[in-house]
Amino acid sequence: LSSDDQKYFKENVAGLNETMTKIKDTYKSLDDYLKAEDWKDDKSVKGKKLIDSIYSMSKAYYKYDENLLAKLEVIGDDAERIILKTHPLKEYIFAMKDDRKAVGDFNKLIMDTKNFKADEAKIKSAYAALEAQNKKHTEMDAPDATKFPSKDGSFSRFNESFKEYLIEAKKTLRDASATGKLTESEIEDLIRKHEYMRTTYNYF
Repeated sequence: LSSDDQKYFKENVAGLNETMTKIKDTYKSLDDYLKAEDWKDDKSVKGKKLIDSIYSMSKAYYKYDENLLAKLEVIGDDAERIILKTHPLKEYIFAMKDDRKAVGDFNKLIMDTKNFKADEAKIKSAYAALEAQNKKHTEMDAPDATKFPSKDGSFSRFNESFKEYLIEAKKTLRDASATGKLTESEIEDLIRKHEYMRTTYNYF
């Protein structure tokens, strides 16, 4: 790791651990408060403050967690590409990794969208790029089944899982275009489709 990456991890891990310690301590205070029934004396004022504090700290905790996972993903991807540089199936592995990343980025784009109509053109352009990427990788020659048994089928299954995601996304965008918004359930369905892509990637 570079010195900057080491510093980044140390700071975020320290923040993560410190926040968890504070959450546990505050939760213990809340537990004591409830057991002693102190809420009868102050009409739950302190209890509500403790709950608000735990909620606020949990948001900070997950932000540290998100920072660490994002950095690990970048470093892990770079390391994997170096390790697989001479692997005979590297072009398929990299194609699938690129597909999963592109879908993850698309999910983030729509989750961050506050006004679908305002961002509709950008979202549809990103969707078209996903379609083109899926088409390109679907048209790749499959791995040689005589050298790599079952890899042709598992690569095809991954491409199919990407296609299933695109079908779901297309329906979601059509509905959002009509209503002007994306629903939580629609976004959750896309996240599940993305998770299934991870399953088929791991199977390969």
